[in-house]
Amino acid sequence: MRFGLLAVVVAAATAGASLAYYHASDYVSRDGSRVTATTGARTVTVSQTVTETLVRTIVRPDARAGSRVFLTACSRCHALKPGDWTRDRVNLTDLRPSYRVTFETVTGGGTGMPSFEGKLSERQIRDVAAFVTAETARRARR
Repeated sequence: MRFGLLAVVVAAATAGASLAYYHASDYVSRDGSRVTATTGARTVTVSQTVTETLVRTIVRPDARAGSRVFLTACSRCHALKPGDWTRDRVNLTDLRPSYRVTFETVTGGGTGMPSFEGKLSERQIRDVAAFVTAETARRARR
C-alpha cells in the first residue's frame, strides 16, 4: 500500500515538473496573471487560487454587521419578535429559516420578496443571513 502511494506521489511530482518546464515559455502580464505564448490564454497560479480560496474561507459572516443590515434593509418587512405579525410583516423567528435559505432568498428573492442582489454586497448578504439565523434561534429558545 505504501509503495502504491509513493508511486502516485512520484508520478504527480514528475508530471508537475514536466508541466513547469513547458510552462516556462509563458510570460507574466501586468496584472500578474500568466499569458501562454502559444494560445494567449490567461491562467492563474496555484498560489493565487489557494490564497483566494483561503481568504473566502477565513472571512466569516459577521452577525453584528448583519444586524445593521437587517435594521436598514429588512426590518420594515420582517419582524424578529416571536408572534409579531403586525402590519403584514413576516416573522422570521416563527419561520426560523436556515442560513442557506436566508442567503438564497435574500440573493434571489422569494414569494413577494425582491432580490437584493446588486443592492447589497455578497458580504452584506452573508452577514444578514448569519444574523437572522443566530437571532431567530436565540429568540426561539426564550
